[in-house]
Amino acid sequence: MERLAFWNNPLVVSALRMKFRRGMPVAMTCTYVLLLITVGAAMYRWRVDMAGNGFQWDQIFLATLAGVQFFLAAVLAMGATKTSMQAEVNNRTMDFQRIASVSPWRILLGKLLGEGAYAFLSTIATIPLAVWLVLNGTITPAAAIALYVCLISISLLAGSVGLQVNLDPQATKTSASAQWVGVLVTMPIWLSFSMMFIQATNPIIGFFFSSLIPIFVVRELVDGTPWDAACELFGFTVPYLLVIPVMHLFWAGAFFSAMARRLVHPQYPPYSKPFAYGVVLLLDLILAGLLFDPPPLGSSFPRQILTFFLAHLFFGFWVMVAVTPRGEILHSWIWRFRGQRSWPVDALLGPRSPTTLSLLVLCLTGIAVACGALVVPQIVWRGFPAVRDAASFAFMVGGTTCLILFSLGMLHQWMMLVVPKMNFAVLFIVVILLWVPPYLAGEYYDHNSLRGLSALAVFVDWWGLTSNTNFQGASFGRLPVMYLNLAYGLILCGSWASIRWSLQQKSREVSTKLQSMGVNVAPTE
Repeated sequence: MERLAFWNNPLVVSALRMKFRRGMPVAMTCTYVLLLITVGAAMYRWRVDMAGNGFQWDQIFLATLAGVQFFLAAVLAMGATKTSMQAEVNNRTMDFQRIASVSPWRILLGKLLGEGAYAFLSTIATIPLAVWLVLNGTITPAAAIALYVCLISISLLAGSVGLQVNLDPQATKTSASAQWVGVLVTMPIWLSFSMMFIQATNPIIGFFFSSLIPIFVVRELVDGTPWDAACELFGFTVPYLLVIPVMHLFWAGAFFSAMARRLVHPQYPPYSKPFAYGVVLLLDLILAGLLFDPPPLGSSFPRQILTFFLAHLFFGFWVMVAVTPRGEILHSWIWRFRGQRSWPVDALLGPRSPTTLSLLVLCLTGIAVACGALVVPQIVWRGFPAVRDAASFAFMVGGTTCLILFSLGMLHQWMMLVVPKMNFAVLFIVVILLWVPPYLAGEYYDHNSLRGLSALAVFVDWWGLTSNTNFQGASFGRLPVMYLNLAYGLILCGSWASIRWSLQQKSREVSTKLQSMGVNVAPTE
């Protein structure tokens, strides 16, 4: 609880004190409430015309109030925390905070709650209007409480996003006005993309967009039925008013944890390995819950399996990048931390050890969730003979995608070890070169063997196969998938051998230096 003792956090106290001394929070809050009342009065003036068009003015006012407050709270929280963190880094006062007795979690918590005070104050200021709407019967008390929980959670999420800054002052020479411009430009773009995909037939896209930007909820407020905005998880209807705060806090925790580790050591990976396992497990369970559908399914089951593993590949790739240590961190592991605990434990949990076993855990997590939540229920409901082809297809897709994820993870670890300035852009270019040129060459020469070397071509072929109403799993597509598995198997073996050889070389060098200094060292593995 010490990390969360915000009432004793000096950064929260100082931030609020500075705002009340230099700013006018009470006057700004009252002005904001008066503007909302003016908007409500204008709607009341035209209530007859709204009723003639099939709308109730109080429901429109509630939707307007919620939509404006969602946008305003996110912009205020993100802009304030981003500006404050940027100023701390540019003025080099962040270095003094990092060496003080205040922990990184309390530093960031102080910035999040103290600098984002205007976002929380603006939300609190609208409570009297919400109470009046509840008394008027526009919204139920339970829905109003859930709506305000969503407002608080989106402020925490936006503020956590604003905490993400580069700790190098030379790389963060950006004015506060430019930060606000960036926030004001980013938010409408995100809203536009949300509106584009909100009606998508894919439940995964609709869930992740609507759980971050509550457009479904605001739209249902117009009709006076906020609980009708819901998603299907494992066959149960779950209202977005309950899903949104959980997802907001989940993503806020991910951003918050990444920045806290950066304050501890700028070269640390954004996520620890146990946290990465939890992230992948939660996302996989959500994916399985969205794709879960009791029989009769017909030919949709292979499409569900393929969608699950493609999404797992995407999320696993993101987590893999966020958990891979840099070469400097691996070298420090060899110097100081090697041999302090058993290798399996260190490989699974250590922040400075290679990601060999971690990648294996990420792959096995996807396979286990797919089997337990998608494949096994189908076998129980319909019998194994009825889903034999689809189950075989599921295991082949799962094995192939996990091999791709494992090999790309090992390749990324090798690149981080041998290339000092390696970043995500280089890995992205490598993935494009592995996926696109073989696909284009195979299309140009009309050669399936060349197409089979491209994961993109194989996934496109599988997608067309699963769209067939009469799914036949004998061949599982027209492309030779064994070529793809062989290619990525070679990448995996080559990367693993190179990483092991490099670490052994460095380990021998370290052992020789320590022995020359008269330090007793354990035998090199």
